Amino acid sequence: SAYRFELTNDEHRQLLSVLKSLSGMVIVCGYNSKLYNDSLSSWKRVTRTTAANGRSGSVQRTECIWINPAAQNNQERAA
Repeated sequence: SAYRFELTNDEHRQLLSVLKSLSGMVIVCGYNSKLYNDSLSSWKRVTRTTAANGRSGSVQRTECIWINPAAQNNQERAA
């Protein structure tokens, strides 16, 4: 990974567990991930394909925003 401080899979699982336990509004941004898609399957997911530049050049990546039900409900009320 090109990131200097990447979480381990266990750390990602712990983070997801905490995020899912929160009753407030939560929005998570990141790259498309089976772990996140599976864990946050009841959350709204918005995707966008972008170009990511790195040491090996530009590559197409899918960026995702996962929106928990509390944030989604608030967004719908504001619309």
